[in-house]
Amino acid sequence: GKGRTSAAILLDNVLQGRRRALWVSENRNLMRDAVRDWTALGGPADFVFDLGACKGPIQQVEGICFTSYDTLKGKPRERDGVETGIDRLEQVVAWLSGGGEDGRPSSETDFEGVVVFDESHNMASALDRQGSRGIQKASQRALVGVELQARLPNARVVYASATGATEVANLAYAARLGLWGRGTPFPTVEAFVEKVSAGGIAA
Repeated sequence: GKGRTSAAILLDNVLQGRRRALWVSENRNLMRDAVRDWTALGGPADFVFDLGACKGPIQQVEGICFTSYDTLKGKPRERDGVETGIDRLEQVVAWLSGGGEDGRPSSETDFEGVVVFDESHNMASALDRQGSRGIQKASQRALVGVELQARLPNARVVYASATGATEVANLAYAARLGLWGRGTPFPTVEAFVEKVSAGGIAA
């Protein structure tokens, strides 16, 4: 299955020296499945760790950071004038891009490891869309996934889903497919969605 395939991609990269990776999935309970697939290929179980258990800068020197989409979109909150929590995106980017114990990145372009978006259809609502009841805003789950890809331009990105998209606009999260932008007929994701949607179901 796709979990085993994702684990194999991660293992291949670890063996090539890219020893930090991110595995994003639908919920934290799926970490057990990720560990099962990783260890079935011979990977050590303690190489996979839960982002939700990291309360500050990530201390692991290497490993596969597992997180849910909801955890990844986490931001600090203010309660009674006191800020609590952590910006999860910043935490992950700092670690992946070489941040040591102080959490400071060396350079975001330095990271060339793997980011697996398992159940990637969780990012399907990456664009504001006109719905029957007005504008439907893009989801925070999708936006944090899109921003992560932009922040780590040299990451090896994997989209894994049995239902990647049910309509063209649902593909807006998948910037690494190369369907729009420089060198394609579509300058922007919006142009891609508009033109391909106009072609109907056959397109």
